[in-house]
Amino acid sequence: MEKCNLLIGFLKGNSSLDYEKFKYLMIDYFTIYINKLNEKYACQFMISNSITFTGICYGVEKIIINEREVRKIYNGNISSLLTIFHEISHLQQNIQIEEGIVSKNIINYIKDNLLRYYQDEQNKKFGISKNSSYYILNYKYESSEIDANLNSILLFLRFCSKNEIELPKQIEKILETEFSKLEVKKNFKRYVGENIIFNSYYLSLDESFDLAINDHPEWLEFFPQLNTEYFIVDDKICKKDNINYEECDNDESLYSYYLKKVK
Repeated sequence: MEKCNLLIGFLKGNSSLDYEKFKYLMIDYFTIYINKLNEKYACQFMISNSITFTGICYGVEKIIINEREVRKIYNGNISSLLTIFHEISHLQQNIQIEEGIVSKNIINYIKDNLLRYYQDEQNKKFGISKNSSYYILNYKYESSEIDANLNSILLFLRFCSKNEIELPKQIEKILETEFSKLEVKKNFKRYVGENIIFNSYYLSLDESFDLAINDHPEWLEFFPQLNTEYFIVDDKICKKDNINYEECDNDESLYSYYLKKVK
């Protein structure tokens, strides 16, 4: 508790810390934070200057944050905490997938991840440029990325509210605008490039995946959540007409709704 108070006091501008002490407190605080999500995975929280991304989440094992982002927080740019909460959101997604939780959102995360693999596989097969990879073409529109950005805003606001950290009105306005933009992106079609299998430039996530899964029926075994939408008859992949998801999707994710939840 004392270490937590030291960190929060510094973030509120009520105390001073040298950078190395601040970094140690950040690692300690967020290690405890992420392991409260699901203690059985014992996820690590690390800070490194050797990664090129702002942050990265490896499955359910560890989160690494670029030290550059941590220095920004130390120097007063508290909104850089969004990077940390973005990766924590990916960790939450990965835990949900690992635990076999079923919802439309989680199934969409799985589909996007598998489409990354599938299009890379097809590009290699037909000698298509790496610049046409699914990841490069669709990163900003992938379900897991959009939801991680949306959820990171929620977690950031909740963190600030819980610890009585007052945000400048300008930051709140920026977050509200960004939230609205992200909501629009949720409906964007995927750009699948000059791919022989897809034979189209733009397809919805479901249209793309319906084509891809025909080549990989084993995905139904590796990711049981997919059986909610697909089944096999005579070695052929079929899609169910009426789909009931066990978990309720949180599609009512307007900024005002999230703000109410934070308060």
